[in-house]
Amino acid sequence: MPGDEDEVIATTSEIQKECPITKKPFETPMKNSNCGHHYEDYAIRDYLKQHSKKGRGRSEAPCPVAGCRKSVSVNSIEHDKAFERELKKQMRSKFETQEE
Repeated sequence: MPGDEDEVIATTSEIQKECPITKKPFETPMKNSNCGHHYEDYAIRDYLKQHSKKGRGRSEAPCPVAGCRKSVSVNSIEHDKAFERELKKQMRSKFETQEE
């Protein structure tokens, strides 16, 4: 539904399953509201501690995804529960397919 912030729209059959920082599967995906990229919670927080530039009263750093020109900050990330549900759904589906 329009305006439903919990909705995930997948444009391909596969969604990003690994954190671009750790290269490991997501456990607690965090979404950057500036660009829409996802990162693992602990990884983006560590990244921000190491790469933040203080400015305008907040700490921000370049998005760690190659080619992205947006920034990321503690204020621009939030736990993406809808994305997490979609990941779990795809993992269950893949597991069920492998059992057949």
